[in-house]
Amino acid sequence: MNTIRIVLPIALLLGCVAAVVSADDRTVTVAQDGSGDFNGDTDVPIRKALEAAGAGGTVLIKAGRYTIWHTLHLDDFPRRTVRGKKGTILELPPLPLTSITADAAAGVRSLTVADGSQFRTGTKVRIKAPGRTDIHHGKPVLIPTFDITLGNVEGNTLHLQKPLPYAAPQGAPIAFAENLFEIRSGGDITLENLILDGNHQENAPDFVGHVSLCTFLASGPYSYTDGLVGEPIQNLRILNCTFRNITGRGIAWYAVTNSTIQGCTIEGTHDAAIDIDHFCYDLSVLDNTIRDCGIGVEINDGSRCDIRANRITNCDRGIYIWRWCENDDVNVDNTLIGNTILNSGKAAIEVGIRTERNSVVGNWLEGGEGVGIQFLGESGRIADNRVVGFVKGAMNVAGKNVEIGGNLMVEEK
Repeated sequence: MNTIRIVLPIALLLGCVAAVVSADDRTVTVAQDGSGDFNGDTDVPIRKALEAAGAGGTVLIKAGRYTIWHTLHLDDFPRRTVRGKKGTILELPPLPLTSITADAAAGVRSLTVADGSQFRTGTKVRIKAPGRTDIHHGKPVLIPTFDITLGNVEGNTLHLQKPLPYAAPQGAPIAFAENLFEIRSGGDITLENLILDGNHQENAPDFVGHVSLCTFLASGPYSYTDGLVGEPIQNLRILNCTFRNITGRGIAWYAVTNSTIQGCTIEGTHDAAIDIDHFCYDLSVLDNTIRDCGIGVEINDGSRCDIRANRITNCDRGIYIWRWCENDDVNVDNTLIGNTILNSGKAAIEVGIRTERNSVVGNWLEGGEGVGIQFLGESGRIADNRVVGFVKGAMNVAGKNVEIGGNLMVEEK
């Protein structure tokens, strides 16, 4: 029998090997014991690993506590997976319990503080002082804080990258104001098996986080009047992570589409655990455990989102849908299915005015100081829910053309 031998050029063979060991298959490790490709206990080795992993690569962070002094910006790292092992904790530094020690006029380039040890060069900080205003609904509103970015830190002297925009009096609290992860464009990011700790302390300054001091902020291009003004952020996957002790929001998404939050635990969040905000579409929030938060899941100008099989306990509102912007095609066609909500405050589920075609189906709602289901939207569906033991009643429906059927409503246990 004749044997046919095919001889490939060496260069072609080497090319095949290189294709097998591509960036898509690369795993780069981070550790604290010297065993990683990059080593250390801050954000620095993680950022280096993200760069080295390449598109499609994985950053594996070994067990240990890593302090994130500077927000991990994911814009430049598409198609990355960041995965933890048992005991992997990424945490923000605690809000420093310190204050400005002398009056600082607008325009100065440095501040003195009582304790500068908890600050780092290049970090964003927040000062609690009046002076900044913003426009809401055409009216000026005083904002009691403002943010600045630090230059060099020398002892208790904080040098600023830019002049102080507003005056800050002696005694004004000053605190760290970064996020843990943030993305402003792109997407295709997976976070998996991580503990993300906001490091909020009981005696910390009373600062409103909103889009600062969050553990994961994604904000694509949008405007309040025009809606999406560019490509939204897409294909984010937050899987089996724990979020805890958060001053701002646990997960805050603006202008994000086709993304998933699944199998996560979120606890101890002073704002919303999961915030689906302006112009988010086609998101899935599945099988998460949420407890001791301001709001469990908030949808503010989001549509076609599937909120399913979540367990929400001890939140002021369990799930809350409401309108801020006047655009069409927002706050519509969201489905709230098979969620368990216990011991809520104002409402277990609230669907606000000027919302349409939202469905509340097959949820178990039990025990609350307010109402079980508050439904003010139009053309929705409320079906097959079990609602038990709410002080202000099982259900209040004020919207038009709402289909209601098959619900078990018990005013008291």
